[in-house]
Amino acid sequence: MKKLRGLMLSLGLAALLALSARDAQAGNLTLTVQVGVAGPSISFDFNNNLFAQAPPSSSQDNVAAIISAVNGFLNGAGSMYNIASTLGGSSTPLPGDPSGTNVNLTGDVTIANPGGDATLFISAMQTGFTTPSGPGILTSASSGVWTVAPVGQTVTAMGTLDHLPASVTSLYTNTGVANPQSYGNVPLGDSTPATGVPTYGLTASILIVSPANATTGTTSFSNSVIFHAVPEPASLVMMVTGMPLPLVVMGLLRRRRATA
Repeated sequence: MKKLRGLMLSLGLAALLALSARDAQAGNLTLTVQVGVAGPSISFDFNNNLFAQAPPSSSQDNVAAIISAVNGFLNGAGSMYNIASTLGGSSTPLPGDPSGTNVNLTGDVTIANPGGDATLFISAMQTGFTTPSGPGILTSASSGVWTVAPVGQTVTAMGTLDHLPASVTSLYTNTGVANPQSYGNVPLGDSTPATGVPTYGLTASILIVSPANATTGTTSFSNSVIFHAVPEPASLVMMVTGMPLPLVVMGLLRRRRATA
């Protein structure tokens, strides 16, 4: 009988943990590369064997581009740029944790075709997030390095929550003072209430614009966008009153073992 009660308590604790670890997302992370302001573009997730590397490099939450294929598209679309060595996106949901979830974009771009289209837009986007579900703060942390890049080249890092116009944006301009030249920012945040929205998408993106006469230059970039929950007073009360329950269950389990 004691063993049965102990088993039931264990199952109860496991159920509590399972409820707190529900998946925070459902969609596939997708990379988009666009030439020009409204020019040709490609979008692909881990299922695309033309542009995405095969697992384990790629998965639902992690997409690594096939560089030669992306560069083939860029060259054919008349872009000034090529991907230097890497381009990828990832997401890091915190299952069941209302503190937030994020989408990351990393890569490097070099000027390979002087005289080509000088505007390049790259994004990593994922939909189907359900946690957090209430009011929150959208933040973005971005950084990178210019290596002999043209003076006046701009890199704009953006973070967006798809169902609201609110976004966070950081703009960096190469001054040519030093090579390599680093850039980056501390996380910036905007209030973005998401109450009543069952699912949403997060996008981390980079916009690179060079002077039309640029001939050389490489820039690496990283942009991480995260949506943090902001607990409401009622949620805080529920959190405080609900937290001891797993501890009570664990205490009962220890007591059962001690008397067994």
